[in-house]
Amino acid sequence: MSDRSHGAPSDDASSGSDAFRLVGNEIRTDILRALGDARVEQGHKPVFSFSELRDRTETDAGSSKFNYHLQELVGQYVERVEDGYQMRAEGRALYQTLRAGTFDSRESTLTVDADFDCYYCGTGVEATVDEGTVTVECPGCDYLYGIAGAPPGAIEDDTVALEQVGAFYHHRHLGFARGVCVTCGTEPTIERVSPADVPFADGDRQELYVYRSCENCGDQRHLSLGTYLLSDPHLRAFCADHGVDVLSTPLWELEFAAIDRNVTVDASEPWEATLTVTYDDETLEIVVDEDLSVIERTHR
Repeated sequence: MSDRSHGAPSDDASSGSDAFRLVGNEIRTDILRALGDARVEQGHKPVFSFSELRDRTETDAGSSKFNYHLQELVGQYVERVEDGYQMRAEGRALYQTLRAGTFDSRESTLTVDADFDCYYCGTGVEATVDEGTVTVECPGCDYLYGIAGAPPGAIEDDTVALEQVGAFYHHRHLGFARGVCVTCGTEPTIERVSPADVPFADGDRQELYVYRSCENCGDQRHLSLGTYLLSDPHLRAFCADHGVDVLSTPLWELEFAAIDRNVTVDASEPWEATLTVTYDDETLEIVVDEDLSVIERTHR
């Protein structure tokens, strides 16, 4: 359920450092913004001459200084073509990060109603934004429903677009549940871990986590069994039959994904666990083995 990233890339740390070095320079950042803004405006990848690009940045730097910083970007983020310069795909990715405000710091703390009640104590759950992180937690019993990086586009001073936060959180977790790192596209590793081995876990109310980690970029997620099984088509169909769209409903509003009350560890030798999902008078039971593969489904 966590969106925290603890790991680090194994082989590409230097390239990541280069990216931060580049965006730390105002002239290079202006060049990336100028090329990126032009593409957004024109709907295609435009080409600018040296003078046109310099004019679009509105920089006071002389030609030599501007050219120095431009050439620092050429090859990795900007491409030199016959008629001038255009943005490479890598530059567009960096531009999108800049435009989204991902590098911006936020000093204020903001707490809003999460619009659902705690499944354990009935208290209204709250969402708190603090230093770039959204924490969804019950103030009554302290159960943590989710913690994630705050999407900059969903936060404005004293307002949080919680629906957008939920969709962003859902997208990132579902990607990992389906076996795709949402940061770099690599297939993440998978293992089951005990709540006792997860610092933020509630060992008294959680049975297990499905831990997925990307060895390429270091991104990682701790998923509940219910969240992990959202990739199962039978579960999605069962929920849809009862009017629940698991792709648009925030994870913390899906009880079987938000808490482990419907998870049982059935055996240890060999290890098996069951997720039970009930709507109206129907129940779907999904059994997974020690490799977290579905081995049985029962519909009653």
